[in-house]
Amino acid sequence: MYPIAFAVVEIENKDSWSWFLDLLNVDFKIENSNHWSFIADKKKGLEQALKGLWDEGVPEAEHRHCARHLEKNFSKIFRDKTLKDLLWKAAREVTIRRFEAVMLEIKSINEEAYNWLLAAGPHHWSRSHFRTQPKCDILVNNMCEGFNGTKSILAARDRPILSMLERIRMYMMQRLTKNRHSVIMWESSIALRVATVLEKNKVEAGSHIPTKGSEFMYQVMNMYGGMYSADLANWVCSCRRWELTGIPCSHAVAAILHKREDPVTYVSKWPKKSRRVELDEFAPPTAKKLKRRYVRMRCSGCGAMGHNFKTCVRNNLNSGKDNPPADPGTYARNSSQPENASVSSATNLSALQGIMPPSQQVPFNPPWQGSTTVATRTKHI
Repeated sequence: MYPIAFAVVEIENKDSWSWFLDLLNVDFKIENSNHWSFIADKKKGLEQALKGLWDEGVPEAEHRHCARHLEKNFSKIFRDKTLKDLLWKAAREVTIRRFEAVMLEIKSINEEAYNWLLAAGPHHWSRSHFRTQPKCDILVNNMCEGFNGTKSILAARDRPILSMLERIRMYMMQRLTKNRHSVIMWESSIALRVATVLEKNKVEAGSHIPTKGSEFMYQVMNMYGGMYSADLANWVCSCRRWELTGIPCSHAVAAILHKREDPVTYVSKWPKKSRRVELDEFAPPTAKKLKRRYVRMRCSGCGAMGHNFKTCVRNNLNSGKDNPPADPGTYARNSSQPENASVSSATNLSALQGIMPPSQQVPFNPPWQGSTTVATRTKHI
């Protein structure tokens, strides 16, 4: 959710909503309200204010009722779980034909409930009657309720008016900055939620059979016998999900993949990332500890490059007590020497000289004759 404006009023009625919407209209210079949708818990003041807000000839904004509040009012009169489930099914349907089929099922159970829902206005609470311009299919106002219930908002309500407004303003500023940084770190060009929905539609598209009718028109059939029409030129599908959400539906994804194109390019600009981050633009760190990539380490003990003091062989020789105990069977498994064999200091010195620069190596001449540099001794118990 992206909060844009807030106000403090005595009560939510027509006068307060008209005052708020007038200021919103002036600040945002709204010329066409057809792209705006307002959702509330069936407040009559908002609906009355919206009707008289814009000039004649300009389409008024869409006013939606929260389906959860509608369900509560419905359940007070009709205490039937089957009717309540059918109410949510009718609200989620995206085509008028499917919506009418569910409403006929409600009518067969209780005709009074059928008439009550029709009187509530399906264009307020059912996706089948929602406009397609806003690219939003939200049925409930849970985001607003969740925003109003945050700790920062609740803590600010107990303060005087000016202090309360200042605290809310600071909270919104910090919230927007945090979300802006998270958007910059997106690996994809679309929102994470949109990417999840798109991936789900890709999986469902595997069961569809697209048939090309023209350059951009496709007929898509699913495994259940359903038939849909997808127009890639106008970004329209007969199921209406693509138009409502701005995200290609499974039928459109099947046609897009048949055309060998990327479905991401067919996502509406509103669910997409606002802009690309330039190469010279600063990106916030994603971890507290900086990466040590491309950094050559120098040992603080011996001064050699390529290792640190903790992994230094010379340091391990001098402070053997600090080293963790090794597996007693490791040497026996990785060497042909017997289990009771040990390596003399010549081995350690040779290993040390192998990693030290030639200028710092110390010549070593074993007291015995031969070419080998490893001496073993057996300890008898």
